[in-house]
Amino acid sequence: MEQLVSQKNVVALIDYHSGSTQVLYPYAYSTKVRVAENILGGSNDYAVFRQVSEKIASLLNRHDRGDETIVNYTAAQNYNDTSVGSGVARDCYYQTEGIAAINIEVHDKQFTYNAADFIKVVPKICKINVPGAIWFLFWAAELPPVRNTWK
Repeated sequence: MEQLVSQKNVVALIDYHSGSTQVLYPYAYSTKVRVAENILGGSNDYAVFRQVSEKIASLLNRHDRGDETIVNYTAAQNYNDTSVGSGVARDCYYQTEGIAAINIEVHDKQFTYNAADFIKVVPKICKINVPGAIWFLFWAAELPPVRNTWK
């Protein structure tokens, strides 16, 4: 990813992870520190991230997924707005490159899968997340194309 970001004009990034049903935005390392910059448009980036994450969560909640275990998507700065993590991709790409980076947690039951389960669950997870990803891509298409000028 580092090479891709350095060579291309990446303006938005989705990092998928298993573990819960949340749409997460910077900064994961704190429950108090908020994004203060204004590089994504709007009044401030914290408000933009919050609005974008809530929209994606609402799309994922409305989508007829056919899997009753994947429910109740929420938007948060970090896991359940209580647990913190450091060094996560969305923090790094936003802070260093000005990329609108979010993380979508795709499941709330299991962190790892054996090969047989993996073959069944991954296509289902991909299908479930298409509405949110497509909306995010169209939203990101309106972002300014020049990066690294805000530092």
